[in-house]
Amino acid sequence: MLPVLALALLVALAFFSPRWLFFLQDRKQCSDFVLSEREKVDAAALSTNYETSFNRRMINFAQDLTAQTNFFVASQELYDYDTLRQFLDSNELMDDYYDPLSDLMLIRDEGFSYDIGCWKQYIIYSDDYTKGVYFILWYVELQNADSGETAYKLLMEADSGELYALWSARGTQWTGASQAIAAGKALSDDTTISLNTFLGLDRYRSYFSVWSGLFYYFGGLRENGFDNKMAYYDVYLEEIWSWTDSHQLVEAAVPSYGDEAALAQLRETLLMVHQAVLNRLWVNVADENGENAAADAWAGLDGENEEDSGWEVLERCPPVAMPESWNRLECVFPYGNSSLCFSIQLSDVLRYPWFSHDITIGFDEIYSLIPEFQE
Repeated sequence: MLPVLALALLVALAFFSPRWLFFLQDRKQCSDFVLSEREKVDAAALSTNYETSFNRRMINFAQDLTAQTNFFVASQELYDYDTLRQFLDSNELMDDYYDPLSDLMLIRDEGFSYDIGCWKQYIIYSDDYTKGVYFILWYVELQNADSGETAYKLLMEADSGELYALWSARGTQWTGASQAIAAGKALSDDTTISLNTFLGLDRYRSYFSVWSGLFYYFGGLRENGFDNKMAYYDVYLEEIWSWTDSHQLVEAAVPSYGDEAALAQLRETLLMVHQAVLNRLWVNVADENGENAAADAWAGLDGENEEDSGWEVLERCPPVAMPESWNRLECVFPYGNSSLCFSIQLSDVLRYPWFSHDITIGFDEIYSLIPEFQE
């Protein structure tokens, strides 16, 4: 009984920590499990501070996910909409997350200026209370005042606002629409484009660029103490440009839509470029400084596991946005000795007049735990 009570107390404390004192109501999916008998609770574990570092939170979650930890969620309705409205209108949120998504044409120009339809606080935890709480999240639905339809779903860190996931009912129009219409190529409802085309991924090197941008804005590279990783990726990306130039891939057209064979060929080529560049970097560093120096040069990219060098991180997590389907792009971001998937997904190909719609963006393994993101 004591371990069960301790776990309940830990969950309750997680709700209270971001300044919100509400009555705890565990959802059904959090109460339909039985904790096994365990050793006596260490009371100190209950007072463990919530991790303030985005990267540390992601590392803890990713590594426990790899270890097949069972995760649970609890939620509570929040009602101080004036405070939330002020937060959603903040320049920090707009600059950090809205602008990058707007540049990708995945959200509308008017931003998050919609009515608040729902606001919940979620916590994610495991049945091992000694690990503490992984995430304290805000789930927000923004609705169209006239129709009452949901325009956005946001999943962000409580109080600090790091964005873990976003669903958008509708984005903007494909930038190539006017040229296509002028050329008389797009006057039929049957004319479709894929996510790859919509995002402008018309060259092999484009996939490496979009990975880099998404990791920078959403993956934690901007956080103090972790931004040194970007220096390694910058060197890697410079080699990507050089290698594709020298192998005539810089202007090589990329298939934007087709059958499964074309998609498989695209993925194979992207991985071939990645491996060729890794081999080239490894040889160059070894030639200049000796083989041991090469290992030292790549070591430390991870920063969390001394046995896991930067070389191994790049081998395990190719820094490329990989098309899983013609309407789904997956990026693998390294966290500690594990990784998480960050994806952009459309529900279907886009038809004339090519406005993006029903778009889901974010960390799959996190937003999949939130019931509203499955509706």
